[in-house]
Amino acid sequence: MNDPHTYLEKVFQTTIPIPPHEPFALRRYARKLLAEKFPEEMKSALVVDNSGYRENVVMDTWGGILIETPRDVVRLVEAVTFGWRWLPPGADFLDFVWLQLVKLKAPKLYRWVQRYLTNVAAYRDGGRPSDDEETHLAEKLTKILQDIGWTSATYFSGLDSILPGVSFFAMEGKDRKVFKFAHGELTKFEQAGRLGSPSHWRNYFAFAFPTYAIADEELAGFRKEAAERADSAAAILKTLSQKAGYRRGHFVDVLLDRLGDLPPDSLSSKEKEGIAQALTATMDSIAATSEVSDDFGSNSIWPKALKLLKRTDPSQFQSLVENGQSLNWIAEILRDQGLAYGRPDASRADSERQWLTEPQLDSALVSFVERVNAMASTDVFNMPQPLDVLFCWHQLGDRVSLAAFIEQAMVDDDGFLEALDAMRGVSISASGRTFPLYREYVATFADPAVARNRLEQIAQTSNAKGDRAKELLAAWRERRF
Repeated sequence: MNDPHTYLEKVFQTTIPIPPHEPFALRRYARKLLAEKFPEEMKSALVVDNSGYRENVVMDTWGGILIETPRDVVRLVEAVTFGWRWLPPGADFLDFVWLQLVKLKAPKLYRWVQRYLTNVAAYRDGGRPSDDEETHLAEKLTKILQDIGWTSATYFSGLDSILPGVSFFAMEGKDRKVFKFAHGELTKFEQAGRLGSPSHWRNYFAFAFPTYAIADEELAGFRKEAAERADSAAAILKTLSQKAGYRRGHFVDVLLDRLGDLPPDSLSSKEKEGIAQALTATMDSIAATSEVSDDFGSNSIWPKALKLLKRTDPSQFQSLVENGQSLNWIAEILRDQGLAYGRPDASRADSERQWLTEPQLDSALVSFVERVNAMASTDVFNMPQPLDVLFCWHQLGDRVSLAAFIEQAMVDDDGFLEALDAMRGVSISASGRTFPLYREYVATFADPAVARNRLEQIAQTSNAKGDRAKELLAAWRERRF
Protein backbone atom coordinates (compact mmCIF):
# COMPACT_ATOMS: atom_id res chain seq x y z
CA MET A 1 0.00 0.00 0.00
CA ASN A 2 1.67 3.17 -1.27
CA ASP A 3 -0.73 5.75 0.24
CA PRO A 4 0.05 6.30 3.95
CA HIS A 5 -3.24 8.15 4.52
CA THR A 6 -5.24 5.17 3.29
CA TYR A 7 -3.26 2.91 5.58
CA LEU A 8 -3.89 5.16 8.61
CA GLU A 9 -7.61 5.18 7.82
CA LYS A 10 -7.64 1.39 8.10
CA VAL A 11 -5.92 1.59 11.50
CA PHE A 12 -7.75 4.64 12.86
CA GLN A 13 -11.26 4.70 11.50
CA THR A 14 -12.20 7.83 13.42
CA THR A 15 -9.89 10.84 13.97
CA ILE A 16 -10.40 14.05 15.88
CA PRO A 17 -8.59 17.00 14.23
CA ILE A 18 -6.72 19.36 16.54
CA PRO A 19 -7.02 22.99 15.51
CA PRO A 20 -3.78 24.87 14.90
CA HIS A 21 -2.30 26.92 17.74
CA GLU A 22 -3.28 30.53 17.70
CA PRO A 23 -0.15 32.63 17.07
CA PHE A 24 -1.23 35.33 19.51
CA ALA A 25 -1.75 32.72 22.25
CA LEU A 26 1.74 31.33 21.64
CA ARG A 27 3.31 34.77 21.86
CA ARG A 28 1.35 35.50 25.02
CA TYR A 29 2.57 32.19 26.45
CA ALA A 30 6.16 33.13 25.62
CA ARG A 31 5.78 36.49 27.34
CA LYS A 32 4.24 34.81 30.39
CA LEU A 33 7.08 32.33 30.83
CA LEU A 34 9.79 34.94 30.25
CA ALA A 35 8.10 37.33 32.71
CA GLU A 36 8.04 34.57 35.35
CA LYS A 37 11.72 33.75 34.83
CA PHE A 38 12.98 37.28 34.20
CA PRO A 39 10.53 39.79 35.72
CA GLU A 40 12.96 42.73 35.88
CA GLU A 41 14.37 42.15 32.41
CA MET A 42 10.93 41.91 30.82
CA LYS A 43 9.72 44.99 32.70
CA SER A 44 12.72 46.94 31.43
CA ALA A 45 12.22 45.58 27.92
CA LEU A 46 8.85 47.27 27.66
CA VAL A 47 10.40 50.72 28.13
CA VAL A 48 13.87 50.15 26.69
CA ASP A 49 13.13 52.45 23.76
CA ASN A 50 10.37 54.50 25.42
CA SER A 51 7.70 52.90 23.27
CA GLY A 52 8.00 49.15 23.58
CA TYR A 53 8.72 49.02 19.85
CA ARG A 54 11.66 46.66 20.07
CA GLU A 55 9.79 44.36 22.46
CA ASN A 56 7.06 44.21 19.84
CA VAL A 57 9.59 43.47 17.10
CA VAL A 58 11.10 40.55 19.03
CA MET A 59 8.01 39.03 20.60
CA ASP A 60 5.34 39.78 18.00
CA THR A 61 6.98 40.28 14.62
CA TRP A 62 9.71 37.63 14.87
CA GLY A 63 7.88 35.52 17.42
CA GLY A 64 4.84 35.47 15.15
CA ILE A 65 6.91 34.12 12.28
CA LEU A 66 9.16 31.67 14.08
CA ILE A 67 7.18 30.42 17.08
CA GLU A 68 4.81 27.68 15.84
CA THR A 69 4.21 25.35 18.77
CA PRO A 70 4.23 25.38 22.59
CA ARG A 71 7.43 23.36 22.35
CA ASP A 72 9.06 26.28 20.51
CA VAL A 73 8.12 28.54 23.41
CA VAL A 74 9.54 26.18 26.03
CA ARG A 75 12.78 25.67 24.10
CA LEU A 76 13.20 29.43 23.69
CA VAL A 77 12.71 30.09 27.40
CA GLU A 78 15.11 27.27 28.31
CA ALA A 79 17.76 28.63 25.93
CA VAL A 80 17.43 32.14 27.39
CA THR A 81 17.52 30.76 30.95
CA PHE A 82 20.67 28.80 30.24
CA GLY A 83 22.62 31.58 28.53
CA TRP A 84 21.50 34.86 30.08
CA ARG A 85 23.29 34.21 33.39
CA TRP A 86 26.64 34.19 31.59
CA LEU A 87 26.28 37.58 29.95
CA PRO A 88 27.89 40.54 31.73
CA PRO A 89 25.83 43.26 33.43
CA GLY A 90 24.46 45.73 30.93
CA ALA A 91 23.78 43.20 28.18
CA ASP A 92 20.55 43.70 26.24
CA PHE A 93 17.87 41.16 27.16
CA LEU A 94 15.71 41.62 24.06
CA ASP A 95 18.71 41.18 21.77
CA PHE A 96 19.57 37.93 23.52
CA VAL A 97 15.99 36.62 23.32
CA TRP A 98 15.89 37.43 19.60
CA LEU A 99 19.23 35.72 18.99
CA GLN A 100 18.14 32.56 20.82
CA LEU A 101 14.90 32.47 18.86
CA VAL A 102 16.78 32.79 15.60
CA LYS A 103 19.32 30.18 16.69
CA LEU A 104 16.54 27.67 17.40
CA LYS A 105 14.24 28.34 14.47
CA ALA A 106 16.31 30.01 11.73
CA PRO A 107 19.86 28.61 11.97
CA LYS A 108 20.88 30.02 8.58
CA LEU A 109 20.01 33.53 9.75
CA TYR A 110 21.86 32.89 13.02
CA ARG A 111 25.03 31.99 11.12
CA TRP A 112 24.57 35.02 8.86
CA VAL A 113 24.26 37.34 11.88
CA GLN A 114 27.41 35.88 13.40
CA ARG A 115 29.38 36.42 10.22
CA TYR A 116 27.92 39.90 9.71
CA LEU A 117 28.81 41.04 13.22
CA THR A 118 32.31 39.65 12.87
CA ASN A 119 32.70 42.05 9.96
CA VAL A 120 31.03 44.91 11.84
CA ALA A 121 33.71 44.41 14.48
CA ALA A 122 36.33 45.26 11.87
CA TYR A 123 35.23 48.90 12.04
CA ARG A 124 36.27 49.09 15.69
CA ASP A 125 39.41 47.11 14.89
CA GLY A 126 40.59 49.75 12.44
CA GLY A 127 39.43 48.10 9.22
CA ARG A 128 36.32 47.30 7.21
CA PRO A 129 34.96 44.36 5.22
CA SER A 130 35.74 44.04 1.55
CA ASP A 131 33.32 45.18 -1.15
CA ASP A 132 32.78 41.54 -2.12
CA GLU A 133 31.74 40.75 1.44
CA GLU A 134 29.18 43.57 1.41
CA THR A 135 27.58 42.25 -1.78
CA HIS A 136 27.77 38.61 -0.74
CA LEU A 137 26.18 39.13 2.67
CA ALA A 138 23.42 41.33 1.25
CA GLU A 139 22.47 38.71 -1.32
CA LYS A 140 22.62 35.94 1.25
CA LEU A 141 20.38 37.88 3.65
CA THR A 142 17.83 38.33 0.87
CA LYS A 143 17.65 34.58 0.27
CA ILE A 144 17.43 33.77 4.00
CA LEU A 145 14.60 36.26 4.63
CA GLN A 146 12.70 34.95 1.62
CA ASP A 147 12.95 31.41 2.99
CA ILE A 148 11.66 32.59 6.37
CA GLY A 149 8.69 34.34 4.81
CA TRP A 150 9.72 37.93 4.14
CA THR A 151 9.23 38.58 0.47
CA SER A 152 9.07 42.38 0.50
CA ALA A 153 8.89 45.44 2.76
CA THR A 154 11.75 44.28 4.96
CA TYR A 155 11.50 47.46 7.02
CA PHE A 156 8.45 45.89 8.68
CA SER A 157 10.74 43.21 10.12
CA GLY A 158 12.35 45.71 12.50
CA LEU A 159 15.73 44.12 11.77
CA ASP A 160 17.36 47.56 11.87
CA SER A 161 16.34 47.88 15.54
CA ILE A 162 18.40 44.78 16.33
CA LEU A 163 21.38 45.05 13.97
CA PRO A 164 23.31 48.14 12.84
CA GLY A 165 23.95 48.96 9.20
CA VAL A 166 20.80 47.39 7.71
CA SER A 167 18.47 50.41 7.71
CA PHE A 168 19.01 50.82 3.97
CA PHE A 169 18.60 47.13 3.16
CA ALA A 170 15.78 46.33 0.77
CA MET A 171 14.92 43.03 -0.90
CA GLU A 172 13.31 44.74 -3.87
CA GLY A 173 15.36 45.94 -6.84
CA LYS A 174 19.09 46.47 -6.56
CA ASP A 175 19.08 48.41 -3.28
CA ARG A 176 20.44 45.62 -1.13
CA LYS A 177 22.88 47.36 1.18
CA VAL A 178 24.45 46.26 4.43
CA PHE A 179 27.24 47.92 6.44
CA LYS A 180 25.59 51.30 5.73
CA PHE A 181 25.71 52.90 9.15
CA ALA A 182 23.80 56.03 10.05
CA HIS A 183 25.76 58.77 11.78
CA GLY A 184 26.61 57.67 15.32
CA GLU A 185 24.77 54.34 14.91
CA LEU A 186 27.64 52.10 16.01
CA THR A 187 28.32 54.39 18.95
CA LYS A 188 24.73 53.99 20.17
CA PHE A 189 24.92 50.20 19.91
CA GLU A 190 28.23 50.19 21.76
CA GLN A 191 27.11 52.50 24.54
CA ALA A 192 24.14 50.22 25.22
CA GLY A 193 26.20 46.98 25.11
CA ARG A 194 23.95 45.68 22.31
CA LEU A 195 24.27 42.60 20.16
CA GLY A 196 25.32 44.85 17.27
CA SER A 197 28.10 46.55 19.25
CA PRO A 198 31.61 46.04 17.81
CA SER A 199 32.89 45.60 21.37
CA HIS A 200 30.10 43.40 22.77
CA TRP A 201 28.75 41.15 20.02
CA ARG A 202 30.93 38.18 20.98
CA ASN A 203 29.38 38.11 24.47
CA TYR A 204 26.09 37.06 22.93
CA PHE A 205 27.64 34.15 21.04
CA ALA A 206 30.52 32.94 23.21
CA PHE A 207 30.01 34.78 26.54
CA ALA A 208 33.37 36.55 26.18
CA PHE A 209 34.58 39.90 24.88
CA PRO A 210 36.34 40.01 21.49
CA THR A 211 40.11 39.66 21.82
CA TYR A 212 40.67 43.11 20.33
CA ALA A 213 38.13 44.91 22.54
CA ILE A 214 38.31 46.86 25.77
CA ALA A 215 35.99 45.24 28.30
CA ASP A 216 33.44 47.37 30.12
CA GLU A 217 35.23 46.58 33.39
CA GLU A 218 38.50 47.93 31.98
CA LEU A 219 36.77 51.11 30.86
CA ALA A 220 35.17 51.57 34.28
CA GLY A 221 38.49 50.84 36.01
CA PHE A 222 40.31 53.48 33.97
CA ARG A 223 37.64 56.07 34.73
CA LYS A 224 37.86 55.30 38.44
CA GLU A 225 41.65 55.68 38.48
CA ALA A 226 41.45 58.89 36.45
CA ALA A 227 39.09 60.39 39.03
CA GLU A 228 41.20 59.31 41.99
CA ARG A 229 44.84 59.08 40.82
CA ALA A 230 45.88 60.44 37.45
CA ASP A 231 49.28 58.71 37.68
CA SER A 232 47.54 55.33 37.98
CA ALA A 233 45.45 56.13 34.91
CA ALA A 234 48.66 57.03 33.05
CA ALA A 235 50.13 53.68 34.09
CA ILE A 236 47.09 51.92 32.64
CA LEU A 237 47.62 53.72 29.32
CA LYS A 238 51.28 52.69 29.24
CA THR A 239 50.37 49.07 30.00
CA LEU A 240 47.74 49.04 27.26
CA SER A 241 50.23 50.52 24.79
CA GLN A 242 52.49 47.52 25.40
CA LYS A 243 49.73 44.92 25.33
CA ALA A 244 50.29 42.44 22.51
CA GLY A 245 48.10 42.97 19.48
CA TYR A 246 48.40 42.93 15.73
CA ARG A 247 49.65 46.52 15.92
CA ARG A 248 51.31 48.36 18.79
CA GLY A 249 49.08 50.91 20.47
CA HIS A 250 45.84 49.25 19.35
CA PHE A 251 44.34 48.93 22.83
CA VAL A 252 45.04 52.57 23.69
CA ASP A 253 43.34 53.50 20.41
CA VAL A 254 40.27 51.43 21.32
CA LEU A 255 40.13 52.82 24.88
CA LEU A 256 40.14 56.37 23.51
CA ASP A 257 37.35 55.38 21.12
CA ARG A 258 35.29 54.01 24.00
CA LEU A 259 35.89 57.15 26.08
CA GLY A 260 35.09 59.37 23.11
CA ASP A 261 31.81 57.53 22.58
CA LEU A 262 30.63 58.39 26.08
CA PRO A 263 28.30 61.41 26.34
CA PRO A 264 30.38 64.35 27.63
CA ASP A 265 28.09 64.88 30.61
CA SER A 266 28.59 61.26 31.70
CA LEU A 267 32.17 62.06 32.78
CA SER A 268 32.63 63.88 36.07
CA SER A 269 34.91 66.91 36.30
CA LYS A 270 37.39 64.78 38.28
CA GLU A 271 37.39 62.13 35.56
CA LYS A 272 37.96 64.72 32.85
CA GLU A 273 40.80 66.33 34.78
CA GLY A 274 42.47 62.98 35.51
CA ILE A 275 42.11 61.81 31.92
CA ALA A 276 43.71 65.05 30.69
CA GLN A 277 46.66 64.60 33.05
CA ALA A 278 47.08 60.95 32.10
CA LEU A 279 47.04 61.79 28.39
CA THR A 280 49.54 64.61 28.79
CA ALA A 281 51.83 62.25 30.69
CA THR A 282 51.80 59.50 28.06
CA MET A 283 50.95 60.65 24.54
CA ASP A 284 54.54 61.23 23.41
CA SER A 285 55.87 57.94 24.74
CA ILE A 286 52.92 56.02 23.30
CA ALA A 287 53.29 57.71 19.90
CA ALA A 288 56.99 56.81 19.85
CA THR A 289 56.14 53.09 19.84
CA SER A 290 52.67 53.05 18.30
CA GLU A 291 51.86 51.59 14.89
CA VAL A 292 48.40 53.17 14.79
CA SER A 293 48.30 55.80 12.06
CA ASP A 294 45.88 57.49 9.70
CA ASP A 295 45.94 57.54 5.89
CA PHE A 296 48.53 60.34 5.93
CA GLY A 297 50.98 58.55 8.19
CA SER A 298 50.22 60.65 11.27
CA ASN A 299 49.56 59.15 14.66
CA SER A 300 45.79 58.67 14.84
CA ILE A 301 45.79 58.36 18.64
CA TRP A 302 46.64 62.04 19.17
CA PRO A 303 43.49 63.52 17.52
CA LYS A 304 41.29 61.19 19.59
CA ALA A 305 43.13 62.25 22.74
CA LEU A 306 42.65 65.90 21.78
CA LYS A 307 38.88 65.41 21.50
CA LEU A 308 38.88 64.07 25.06
CA LEU A 309 41.08 66.91 26.28
CA LYS A 310 38.61 69.44 24.89
CA ARG A 311 36.06 68.17 27.40
CA THR A 312 38.28 69.50 30.19
CA ASP A 313 37.98 72.99 31.63
CA PRO A 314 40.29 75.03 29.34
CA SER A 315 41.61 76.97 32.33
CA GLN A 316 43.50 73.79 33.31
CA PHE A 317 45.46 73.66 30.07
CA GLN A 318 48.13 76.08 31.29
CA SER A 319 49.07 73.67 34.06
CA LEU A 320 49.29 70.80 31.56
CA VAL A 321 51.66 72.82 29.38
CA GLU A 322 53.85 73.70 32.34
CA ASN A 323 54.01 70.20 33.81
CA GLY A 324 53.05 67.69 31.12
CA GLN A 325 55.65 65.33 29.69
CA SER A 326 54.17 65.13 26.18
CA LEU A 327 55.38 68.40 24.66
CA ASN A 328 55.13 67.03 21.14
CA TRP A 329 51.41 66.32 21.62
CA ILE A 330 51.00 69.72 23.28
CA ALA A 331 52.55 71.28 20.17
CA GLU A 332 49.81 69.59 18.10
CA ILE A 333 47.15 71.07 20.39
CA LEU A 334 48.66 74.54 20.18
CA ARG A 335 48.85 74.35 16.38
CA ASP A 336 45.23 73.20 16.26
CA GLN A 337 44.15 76.18 18.36
CA GLY A 338 46.43 78.59 16.51
CA LEU A 339 44.85 77.53 13.23
CA ALA A 340 41.39 77.94 14.75
CA TYR A 341 42.30 81.58 15.46
CA GLY A 342 43.70 82.11 11.96
CA ARG A 343 47.38 81.81 12.81
CA PRO A 344 49.32 81.97 10.60
CA ASP A 345 46.58 81.88 7.91
CA ALA A 346 43.69 84.19 8.77
CA SER A 347 41.51 82.69 6.01
CA ARG A 348 41.43 79.36 7.86
CA ALA A 349 40.11 80.71 11.16
CA ASP A 350 37.29 78.59 12.58
CA SER A 351 35.49 79.82 15.67
CA GLU A 352 33.79 76.46 16.23
CA ARG A 353 37.17 74.83 16.84
CA GLN A 354 38.31 77.44 19.36
CA TRP A 355 38.56 75.59 22.64
CA LEU A 356 40.96 77.97 24.39
CA THR A 357 40.50 81.71 24.63
CA GLU A 358 43.15 83.78 22.85
CA PRO A 359 44.74 84.92 26.15
CA GLN A 360 44.88 81.26 27.25
CA LEU A 361 46.48 80.30 23.95
CA ASP A 362 49.07 83.09 24.17
CA SER A 363 49.96 82.22 27.75
CA ALA A 364 50.31 78.52 26.88
CA LEU A 365 52.56 79.37 23.92
CA VAL A 366 54.92 81.37 26.13
CA SER A 367 55.23 78.44 28.55
CA PHE A 368 55.67 75.97 25.70
CA VAL A 369 58.49 77.95 24.07
CA GLU A 370 60.22 78.42 27.42
CA ARG A 371 60.17 74.68 28.10
CA VAL A 372 61.32 73.60 24.64
CA ASN A 373 64.02 76.28 24.48
CA ALA A 374 65.43 75.02 27.77
CA MET A 375 65.75 71.45 26.47
CA ALA A 376 68.80 69.91 24.86
CA SER A 377 68.46 69.96 21.08
CA THR A 378 68.90 66.17 20.96
CA ASP A 379 65.85 65.72 23.19
CA VAL A 380 63.74 67.95 20.94
CA PHE A 381 64.92 66.31 17.72
CA ASN A 382 64.23 62.83 19.11
CA MET A 383 60.56 63.54 19.84
CA PRO A 384 58.05 61.33 17.97
CA GLN A 385 57.18 64.09 15.45
CA PRO A 386 59.79 66.84 15.99
CA LEU A 387 58.87 68.72 12.83
CA ASP A 388 55.50 69.59 14.39
CA VAL A 389 57.28 71.05 17.43
CA LEU A 390 59.52 73.17 15.21
CA PHE A 391 56.59 74.40 13.11
CA CYS A 392 54.61 75.25 16.25
CA TRP A 393 57.56 77.26 17.56
CA HIS A 394 58.02 78.99 14.19
CA GLN A 395 54.37 79.72 13.35
CA LEU A 396 53.03 80.62 16.80
CA GLY A 397 55.99 81.26 19.07
CA ASP A 398 59.21 83.28 19.07
CA ARG A 399 61.07 82.91 15.75
CA VAL A 400 64.16 84.68 17.10
CA SER A 401 64.64 82.13 19.89
CA LEU A 402 63.96 79.30 17.42
CA ALA A 403 66.62 80.58 14.99
CA ALA A 404 69.13 80.77 17.83
CA PHE A 405 68.17 77.25 18.98
CA ILE A 406 68.63 75.76 15.50
CA GLU A 407 71.89 77.65 14.92
CA GLN A 408 73.33 76.40 18.21
CA ALA A 409 72.21 72.84 17.47
CA MET A 410 73.91 72.87 14.07
CA VAL A 411 77.32 73.99 15.33
CA ASP A 412 78.79 70.49 15.03
CA ASP A 413 78.08 67.89 12.35
CA ASP A 414 76.22 65.53 14.66
CA GLY A 415 73.79 68.27 15.68
CA PHE A 416 73.48 69.41 12.07
CA LEU A 417 72.49 65.92 10.91
CA GLU A 418 70.08 65.52 13.82
CA ALA A 419 68.44 68.83 13.00
CA LEU A 420 67.93 67.95 9.32
CA ASP A 421 66.60 64.52 10.27
CA ALA A 422 64.04 66.25 12.51
CA MET A 423 62.87 68.37 9.55
CA ARG A 424 61.84 65.38 7.45
CA GLY A 425 58.20 65.00 6.47
CA VAL A 426 56.09 61.92 5.82
CA SER A 427 54.85 60.66 2.46
CA ILE A 428 52.40 57.80 1.91
CA SER A 429 52.16 56.04 -1.44
CA ALA A 430 51.39 52.65 -2.89
CA SER A 431 54.97 51.61 -2.19
CA GLY A 432 54.69 52.46 1.50
CA ARG A 433 55.75 55.21 3.89
CA THR A 434 58.82 57.38 3.23
CA PHE A 435 60.36 60.34 5.04
CA PRO A 436 61.45 62.94 2.47
CA LEU A 437 63.52 65.99 3.37
CA TYR A 438 61.77 68.84 1.56
CA ARG A 439 63.82 71.91 0.67
CA GLU A 440 60.91 74.17 1.67
CA TYR A 441 60.86 72.64 5.17
CA VAL A 442 64.59 73.20 5.57
CA ALA A 443 64.16 76.77 4.31
CA THR A 444 61.77 77.47 7.19
CA PHE A 445 64.54 76.97 9.74
CA ALA A 446 67.86 77.41 7.90
CA ASP A 447 69.46 78.36 4.58
CA PRO A 448 68.69 75.37 2.33
CA ALA A 449 71.58 76.01 -0.08
CA VAL A 450 74.08 76.11 2.77
CA ALA A 451 72.53 73.02 4.32
CA ARG A 452 72.70 71.13 1.02
CA ASN A 453 76.38 72.01 0.44
CA ARG A 454 77.27 70.98 3.99
CA LEU A 455 75.46 67.66 3.55
CA GLU A 456 77.39 66.96 0.35
CA GLN A 457 80.68 67.67 2.11
CA ILE A 458 79.89 65.36 5.04
CA ALA A 459 78.73 62.66 2.62
CA GLN A 460 82.25 62.46 1.19
CA THR A 461 83.62 61.10 4.48
CA SER A 462 83.82 57.35 5.03
CA ASN A 463 82.22 57.00 8.45
CA ALA A 464 78.83 56.86 10.14
CA LYS A 465 78.29 60.59 9.64
CA GLY A 466 79.00 60.23 5.93
CA ASP A 467 76.51 57.38 5.64
CA ARG A 468 73.87 59.41 7.45
CA ALA A 469 74.52 62.41 5.20
CA LYS A 470 74.16 60.18 2.10
CA GLU A 471 70.84 58.92 3.39
CA LEU A 472 69.59 62.48 3.94
CA LEU A 473 70.75 63.50 0.46
CA ALA A 474 68.82 60.56 -0.98
CA ALA A 475 65.74 61.82 0.89
CA TRP A 476 66.21 65.43 -0.29
CA ARG A 477 63.36 66.77 -2.43
CA GLU A 478 63.53 70.16 -4.14
CA ARG A 479 59.74 70.44 -4.26
CA ARG A 480 57.02 69.03 -2.09
CA PHE A 481 54.54 68.58 -4.93
